[in-house]
Amino acid sequence: MDLIRRIVGFFRSPKDTPTAVAPKFEDASSNNTPAPVKSIADRRQEIETFVRNIVSRIEGAVALGITTPDAIAAHFNESGLTTRKGRNWTGETVAKFLSSPGAKRYRSKTSE
Repeated sequence: MDLIRRIVGFFRSPKDTPTAVAPKFEDASSNNTPAPVKSIADRRQEIETFVRNIVSRIEGAVALGITTPDAIAAHFNESGLTTRKGRNWTGETVAKFLSSPGAKRYRSKTSE
């Protein structure tokens, strides 16, 4: 009998095999309404706001005499400023950010 089950199981398609579904646990304070989904325009707006903020902070750091990407990254990390994903800045991320089209779009003409 065990051999027959194994043979039949071998020929079944993945759709035929039942899959375990984890039970959904709901928070007691939940009112069963899904979180609002951000539109693409909302996400773009958030990114543009972030880019403008970082560009202005970089220009402020340059005005203070902090000019290298590593020094700017250290300045950001000391002040608690993180990347969009919540990570610490590195010289490489600052350099990559400065070379991005978004950052170039918002940089003032005097800082280039």
